[in-house]
This record gives sequence, C-alpha cells and structure tokens, in this order.
Amino acid sequence: MTITANGASLNAPGNPQRADEVQEFNVLGGIGPSSPWFDPKSFAPVTAPRFGTSIANGYGGPGYGNLDASLFRTFHFGSVSTQIRIEALNVTNTAHFATPGTNVNAIDFGQVTFTANPGREYDERNVRLGVRLTF
Repeated sequence: MTITANGASLNAPGNPQRADEVQEFNVLGGIGPSSPWFDPKSFAPVTAPRFGTSIANGYGGPGYGNLDASLFRTFHFGSVSTQIRIEALNVTNTAHFATPGTNVNAIDFGQVTFTANPGREYDERNVRLGVRLTF
C-alpha cells in the first residue's frame, strides 16, 4: 500500500501526493476503529510544494490466507464405481481484513474498518457433501 496525503500543497493536478515518513514504519496489528494497524505517527502530511518521502507501494497491510480441505473415497462394484466426497472451504473460518486507511489527512488513517473480498463466492466456512456415480 502507498501512504498518501492531500495533494493541495503539490499543485500538480492528476499526480498523487505521498506523505512524509517521519519515523520507521511500525506495524501494531490492530483491527477496528480504535486500534490502528500501523503507527499513524510514522507519517505526516506534506506542507511544501514537493512529493513526500514515503515509499510507493512499500508498506504491507493485513494479508489473508485460506485452508481448504477435502476427503474423497471411491468404492468399486464391478464396472460401477461410487465416489463419496466432503469438501470444506475456509476450514479455520478466518476473517479477511481490508487494507487500512492510507490517507494521512483522513479520519480513518491507519485503521482497518472493514473486511476484504478476496474474490471468492463465499468467504465464511462452507462445507459440501457429494456423491459421484460412474458406470
């Protein structure tokens, strides 16, 4: 993620303004409006007509991972086979959080206030049972 600032001081329409990094980026790991993901004191708004010192795309937000599992068992009865399967998506039921607010001038700066959509149809735990008959 890129930490941005209000671009009024830059006076270059269409160009994003990066914030100034005033101390080392420190991940606190908080989730929610009263608990920031990173230390917001690490950045400051730019007040002079110049680009800020923070790194473009140089900071990480909360990541997400999934654990999907499946069990298959096949039974053969002559020329007919039956497969019984159970599949579990997001077995650990882990929440996936969005990137924190990245504008140093915004009220939600540094805070994760919503969940992300990782591109799956279902983000919660989902269990499926199935039977496949082949003849």
